[in-house]
This record gives sequence, structure tokens and C-alpha cells, in this order.
Amino acid sequence: MTIEFWSWLASGVVVLGCAILAWRISNGRRRRIITFAIYASLFGLNLAGVELIASGLDQLLGSWLTVSPTNLARLRLGFATIWMIAIVFGLQRVHKYS
Repeated sequence: MTIEFWSWLASGVVVLGCAILAWRISNGRRRRIITFAIYASLFGLNLAGVELIASGLDQLLGSWLTVSPTNLARLRLGFATIWMIAIVFGLQRVHKYS
């Protein structure tokens, strides 16, 4: 299994974690959906921004810096890991105060 697979799998786990966190911190179906949409869209914008910046640097610096799909997958995996840690801390705080 390649690093691209693991990075997309980690991204899916983050989206699932966003859903669980939204379920835990919100009451009411509508609020849960809105909270999940906010968290998932922020994560999606984060990943899109990373890929946009990487491709922009690739075009700007040309042959001096090439951004391969493997390096993009590593960046995606790193940001997904950061989000997973944040979600775990968020779930711990929700559990602590509920």
C-alpha cells in the first residue's frame, strides 16, 4: 500500500472524527449537521490550500523544487495527523465537561 492510500485513508478518518465530534458537542440534528459541515469544510480547505501552495511553488521555482505526488501525500498525511490529534483532544474535553 502506497503513501497516497494512507494519506487518503487518514483524511477519511479525520472526516469521520469531525462527524463524531459534531455529534458529541451539538444537540439537535440541524446543529450537528451544521457543525459537521463547518469542521469538514475547514479540513477540506486546509488540504486544498496545501496542494495549491505546493503546486504554486512548483510552478514558481520550476526545476529547482519539484513537488511530486509522494510529497503531496506526505503533506496531506501530516495535516491529517495534526487534525486527528486536535479531534482527540476535542473529544477528551467534551467527555471531561459532559
